[in-house]
Amino acid sequence: AATPTWVEAESLSDAVAAYQSAQKAEARVRLVSGNTSIGVVKYYNSHPNDHPDVFVHIGNLKELLAVESTADGVRVGAGVSLANLIKALEGSNTQRGGAIGRHLRLVANHQVRNAGSWAGNLEMARSHPDFPSDVILLLLSAG
Repeated sequence: AATPTWVEAESLSDAVAAYQSAQKAEARVRLVSGNTSIGVVKYYNSHPNDHPDVFVHIGNLKELLAVESTADGVRVGAGVSLANLIKALEGSNTQRGGAIGRHLRLVANHQVRNAGSWAGNLEMARSHPDFPSDVILLLLSAG
């Protein structure tokens, strides 16, 4: 197997261009932030996304790292780590946000919560339906 290509996107438009270019070349492409799923996918049925030809790193894109307090809770970008999501929820002005944040502390371990994004967890559950994602359950219950 060939060594996958790693693309470090410097902007959202870079990420989109790299993704589209890989798709046009019929390469398997994967967007990654913390890439923590690499240690988990081996326990589940294989998915084409598990073995990409191209990794597009989006973990440093400011547009995806935004955290905003709102009257109803928080709004977070897809690249926000689980640890930063926890901080935002626990610091929110809602009782529900604090409860969800406390439960998210039970997900994975400290290192994974610091590196892995909440959206990456959702993608892991999408591509591996047998992956038990507390993150999905908590976000769905939040409404």
